Amino acid sequence: MVTGSVNIPLASLKSSTSGVPMGKKILIVDNFGNDAPEAARLLAEKGYTDVNVLFNGLDLLESLPHSGGASSKLIIPAGCTNKLITRTVKYEILPADEFDIMSKKDKNLAIVDVRTMEEFNNQSKQYWRNVGHIRDAVNIPLADIEKRSAELGDNKSRPIVLYHFSGGSSDPYAAARKLADMGYQKVYVLSGGVFNLRWRAANIKGESRLKDYVVDVPADNL
Repeated sequence: MVTGSVNIPLASLKSSTSGVPMGKKILIVDNFGNDAPEAARLLAEKGYTDVNVLFNGLDLLESLPHSGGASSKLIIPAGCTNKLITRTVKYEILPADEFDIMSKKDKNLAIVDVRTMEEFNNQSKQYWRNVGHIRDAVNIPLADIEKRSAELGDNKSRPIVLYHFSGGSSDPYAAARKLADMGYQKVYVLSGGVFNLRWRAANIKGESRLKDYVVDVPADNL
């Protein structure tokens, strides 16, 4: 959560805005940018005049490269997210540039794709979701993460990175919580998933190397 923020779920906000002060600048934050615009609309209709939304939520904030990690102009100063975000979970969010660094440094890294087997194998009926998978990743869907955890080995200090198609799914976060509760000590969620690696490689100067992490991409989705 954002440090110093007040938690008011969208459902509660719809029934009452009593917890939101009038006459102050308001920043609305959610995980992926799905609920914040609706919350902003509700407040505007109630007469709030200085309402702001964190674009694409915490997911985008966590996914931006930190200084020194990439050549993108969209860089967060080192330590900034640690000041902005209070983490109440036992896993961390891993931006694409830090995943790149970790992958090169730690050959013991475990990469887990928590999508369904159909998506992992490019067999989704929604063709645009067939985007390949990260090299050396093992496919363990969220529903199977506990019963198949032995596939990750006995070393619970081994770093584990979990990912989904994009940043819009809660599955990798739920899987990360399960693994952390089981005693795994270095659990990460790849911010933006496999799609983010491909998007950054294609659209951000100096990030083309990220495309090499994604393999088995169908010819019609290159």
